[in-house]
Amino acid sequence: MLELAAVPELSEGITEMIAVADGWTDLDRTARDLAVVYARLFLGAGDRSQQVPVYESAFTSEKGLICQQATVEIERLLRDHGLNTDGWREPADHIAVELEFLAWLAGKAGETKDPGAEAGQRELLSRHLLLWGPDFCALCIKRDTSGFYAAAARVLHDALGSEKRRLIRPK
Repeated sequence: MLELAAVPELSEGITEMIAVADGWTDLDRTARDLAVVYARLFLGAGDRSQQVPVYESAFTSEKGLICQQATVEIERLLRDHGLNTDGWREPADHIAVELEFLAWLAGKAGETKDPGAEAGQRELLSRHLLLWGPDFCALCIKRDTSGFYAAAARVLHDALGSEKRRLIRPK
C-alpha cells in the first residue's frame, strides 16, 4: 500500500486508509466491525437507505434495477475477450467484476501489447466504469461510518479520474 501512496493521484486516499488502519488495536474486533459495515453498505443489512449498490445496472438503468442492459454489455465485452460468466454467483456488472476485468485487460495490454486489450480497457472505462464509478464512490464516501470503505472509495475515485485524464489526453 505504501507504493500506492507514492502515486500522486492516489496518495490522499491511501493516506486516509493508513490513518484509519493505524487506529486498529484489536484486530478481531476490527474485523467484526468492518464486516458489519460491509454488510450494511453493500449487502443492505439493516437500514436499506444506507446501502450502496454494487451493480452498474442499479446506477444506469431507468428504474435502478439490477441485471439490466449494463449486465448484458459487460457479459458481451467479457466474451469478446475470451472470458465467460458461466457459474458466476454475481452479475457481470458488479463493481469487483468490472475492476478485476479492467486489471486483467491492463495486464494483457502491458504484457502482450495487445491492441484489443487496450481497446477493451477504453470501452470498459468510457462506456461503463467512468459513467457510474464516481457515483458509486461518492455514495461509499457519504454512507461509510467506519472511514475505511470511504477511504478505499476515494482511492478508486482518484484512480478513475486518472484513467479519465489518460483517455482524453491527446496522443
